[in-house]
Amino acid sequence: DFFVRKYSREPEKTIIENLPVIPAHLLSVVCSSWENDIDFFKGKDKIEESLNIILERFYNETLLAVSNTLVQKDPDSQVESIREELETIIFALVDSNGKRVRRKSSELSNLDFDLKYKNILSQNRIIKISKINAEDYVELVHDALCPVIVVKKEHRRLAEMRRREKEKR
Repeated sequence: DFFVRKYSREPEKTIIENLPVIPAHLLSVVCSSWENDIDFFKGKDKIEESLNIILERFYNETLLAVSNTLVQKDPDSQVESIREELETIIFALVDSNGKRVRRKSSELSNLDFDLKYKNILSQNRIIKISKINAEDYVELVHDALCPVIVVKKEHRRLAEMRRREKEKR
């Protein structure tokens, strides 16, 4: 019931008509997280808090895995700089209102998106790619990731402000 109300566009209709209620990607992330660390979630009062933790873990672990894979392919690169570029791409897929947006793949070309990041982010279930009028469009795999990304964006913004203030001193 919680999943339906939280993630279905029409929860009442979904319940009444007994429609599939949980997006496959979200269900996969939640189930694998619970399976890998069930003890962590025992005794949690609110499933919503657990879901936020699960999605943040998924995001962090996936970006770390992608960064490590890319460093292995290019030993001259560093995990932190790759992660920063990955997050810059992902941040572009959430608007100022915290909503998921679809962007043309070509709009992300300044970061070598098509060459370096598009396939690996898709394979690791962070983004999905749709072909529209012979052009690739990119978006987050699910709206449920948006709150995690909004928090990450804010942390980066605050860190950047602190860095600038230190430089001024």
